[in-house]
Amino acid sequence: MKLKILITVMAAALALSSGLAIASPISSNPPAVLTKNSHVSHKELVHFARTIRELQPINLQAHKIEMDKNISNTMKEKEMSMYGKKAVSVIKKNHLSPVAYETLVHKAETDPNFAKRAEKVIRLQ
Repeated sequence: MKLKILITVMAAALALSSGLAIASPISSNPPAVLTKNSHVSHKELVHFARTIRELQPINLQAHKIEMDKNISNTMKEKEMSMYGKKAVSVIKKNHLSPVAYETLVHKAETDPNFAKRAEKVIRLQ
């Protein structure tokens, strides 16, 4: 799923930059309580979709840095921290908190119906 690819690197960058204990998208523990049956409003879904779209170029840059074997781990950490700060800025600009974003990411990974809804709205953004 493209959504999962997008958020994997960003979760690491967010964790590095925010200093918060943000769950990674592969974590089995979501950062907030949002069950499979929890409803996400259309407005929040649109905010999430816009965030995903705006994070795509940041994610691509971060992924290139992460995969570059010629860059030291120290430099990678600095770069990922910078990308994480950019990501947090995008998330907040789209009226989400990093925790809310990660919660929606977790829901998209664990709730196929929500994932379909999210992908549909992302394509429209």
